[in-house]
Amino acid sequence: MRVHLRVDNRAVEASDIHGLRAAIDAAHAAAALSVRSTEVGDDGAEVLGAGLRGCPALKQIELTLYCTQVGDDGAQALGAGLAGCPKLRQVNCICGGPKLA
Repeated sequence: MRVHLRVDNRAVEASDIHGLRAAIDAAHAAAALSVRSTEVGDDGAEVLGAGLRGCPALKQIELTLYCTQVGDDGAQALGAGLAGCPKLRQVNCICGGPKLA
């Protein structure tokens, strides 16, 4: 898995689930987050969604997920994570691919 994140204009890259979890945990106080991946998968989407619930300062997020094999569970986790960000005002989401729910 390769996930590129930008946390308040600081570039971070995760190569596995543990790295993604650490990157999201580090983004706890971030106001802006950008996530780009073609390999995040359902498990990665669930980790991302769970991590987003712990980002109370997040105001803006950009998700670019292509051909990521995100299924129903991952999509629901992302939605729940976004709903758990009380200050979130702007969501830019580009998703696509044959296995995206």
